[in-house]
Amino acid sequence: STSTVYFVSTIDGKRHLWKTSLDEKKRGRFSPFAPGVLNPSQLQMGPKGKKLYYLLSGRIGELALPAGKPKSIAFSAHLKVNRLADYEQLLREVFYTLKYYYYDPTFHHKNWEKVYQSYRPVLQQVKEDRDFYDYVNEMIGELNSSHTGIYPPPTHRPAENTAFLGANFGVRGGRLILTHIFANGPLALFADSVHVGDALVQLNGKPISAQDNVWKFLNGKLNRRLELTFRNPKTGKHVAVKLKGISQHQQNELALQEWVDSRKERVRRLTHDQVAYIYMRAMGQSDLKKCLLQLERDAVPRKGLILDIRFNFGGNVHDRVLGALLKPVYAKWKIRGLSETQQSTFGFADKPVVLMTNEVTLSDGEMTANGFKTLKRGPIVGNTTYGWLIFTSGMRLMNGAYVRLPFWGCYTLSGRDLETQGGVQPDVRIVNRVPDWLGNKDPQLNKAVQVILKKIGK
Repeated sequence: STSTVYFVSTIDGKRHLWKTSLDEKKRGRFSPFAPGVLNPSQLQMGPKGKKLYYLLSGRIGELALPAGKPKSIAFSAHLKVNRLADYEQLLREVFYTLKYYYYDPTFHHKNWEKVYQSYRPVLQQVKEDRDFYDYVNEMIGELNSSHTGIYPPPTHRPAENTAFLGANFGVRGGRLILTHIFANGPLALFADSVHVGDALVQLNGKPISAQDNVWKFLNGKLNRRLELTFRNPKTGKHVAVKLKGISQHQQNELALQEWVDSRKERVRRLTHDQVAYIYMRAMGQSDLKKCLLQLERDAVPRKGLILDIRFNFGGNVHDRVLGALLKPVYAKWKIRGLSETQQSTFGFADKPVVLMTNEVTLSDGEMTANGFKTLKRGPIVGNTTYGWLIFTSGMRLMNGAYVRLPFWGCYTLSGRDLETQGGVQPDVRIVNRVPDWLGNKDPQLNKAVQVILKKIGK
């Protein structure tokens, strides 16, 4: 029917087919269509509107209208590609994308046209896709700019996910020795029988020694049951445990939480619980939500705050974070029989704050640091930030490759480009060295504690 419109809409994070009518009596009514087809794209009508075609995970799908069942269309074709012409076109697309949309019209004081022309002849020597993408990234690198790069099309290759055990191992006496067990990890469930210092001697019935690559035994074993046998060096007894491994991301999360908890405990101990410690790993919405919760729950009842944004890779919530730290207290209220609370909620403008940065504070973390400094909210302790601050968009190229595009710049009130000024300088500069990290020492945090205690004392 020429009066029916088919379209795609995102519901609950998935793309579904819908339809509506252009008929005046039915206009404004929307109904789902073919619910079994999830995440379709590039809808096209067939001849006379009798069929609807779409792409789904790289395959062509077909729906007979008005209510046919979806089916895949099998096809094969030979496509001959002039690889050199293909590379020339892709390089041209990258050049023009940056030429017309890059945030800085001076291209960081580079002649972008000249750069492009100097790279074109070398394409004659490029024979493989991987070499081509490396070469384009070299050309883009001439801009000396962050948040840039070209990325090849996704391959959709199934991954053999490696299982992690929620623990760290070392080598001693020809054996793999358990050196650390992360709280809430798989091995932590066996704390009564498996201990730091025990040797891993078998994995799924196969002997393990220090000469073995233990990861080859764990590759492809994620979410599968594993049997591990440990030997206690003191008693000589063997203990076998069965568990399911976790992903590398999950183990990294356990390690991060342990690190954050230890910083929080150190601040509590050194300040006699007068100062709150909040760590922001990034500047995303979930990070903001967690920060605001901890600000109200932990910081408001105390005399000061250490806000740690070291190793922060950015996002875009700097304004909300700074707004919360500047929120004034203008009244108090109280329900009979309950404790007194203040207004505004989590108002914190009347209490001192120390911000911590380091050389791996990036992007929106740097935007936060610059705003904190400009607004004179408090001292910054740590190392100079990375100097990696642009907000981005991106463009999809002819072959599905993606170019990340620095689209708008960030500047100080005096007009200095925060991308090129060399990072945000701390008020108190102190650098954590490699031996500090290896020895679980944190001179930056110790200095932040000293600074905040002086602020409280005043």
